[in-house]
Amino acid sequence: MFPIAGIQKLSLVDYPGHLCAIVFTQGCNMHCPYCHNVSLVPCEYEGGDAYAQRWEEVFDYLSHRRGFIEGVCITGGEPTLHRELPNFIHELRLLGYKVKLDTNGTNPGMVEVLLRESQIDYVAMDIKTCFDRYNELGITNLEVIENIKKTKDIIINLAPDYEFRTTVVPGIVEEEDIRDIVESIKGARRYVLQAYHSEYVLEPDKSPAAMTPPEKIREYVRIASPLIGEVIVRGYGDSQSFRITCCT
Repeated sequence: MFPIAGIQKLSLVDYPGHLCAIVFTQGCNMHCPYCHNVSLVPCEYEGGDAYAQRWEEVFDYLSHRRGFIEGVCITGGEPTLHRELPNFIHELRLLGYKVKLDTNGTNPGMVEVLLRESQIDYVAMDIKTCFDRYNELGITNLEVIENIKKTKDIIINLAPDYEFRTTVVPGIVEEEDIRDIVESIKGARRYVLQAYHSEYVLEPDKSPAAMTPPEKIREYVRIASPLIGEVIVRGYGDSQSFRITCCT
């Protein structure tokens, strides 16, 4: 059974341009010390009865919200770990919902199948830092890093709409990392720089105490904007959030 860990019944920000519900899946194959979804990282699954009940609750809720909620964002954890994901998405689409998938990019095969079968409308892929530094996040298997690069290319070539996004964690994401990331996704439609917040992280002793200052973020936007269709900043409050659309 698809391991649904929970649902947020309404979000105004997680699916750009759409009111959505968020479905969280259990388990992740990465262990980023600054992760905010701490309880979703362990791949420790409950019994099938619990997931069957949540499946029923999710679809009962969504079946009564058609016409109000427009889409469903599937996040985690890492949703593409689960072979039941295509079936879950198929049921969402039978209800008429648009589907957004959040992924860390480690399962290109799953992402490609879903895109080729037109099962997802929007993909948000995290690029944690430049690919040469993924070992600092515990990803030392070169095959995994190559899979992440493959997923990046699949999304650019096949996704109806998408974004790449980086949480700007001091010490893990610095100016040279931003330059490398932007070069690797040059020509992409959209790149999002997300503010790092130190509350409730997975490993507080390995995570910075403060976020990257706004002036540095603006410099990162300046670096990225000539090479990306649209650069967006999230998480710095209304007065410090902004977007730039490249016209070149």
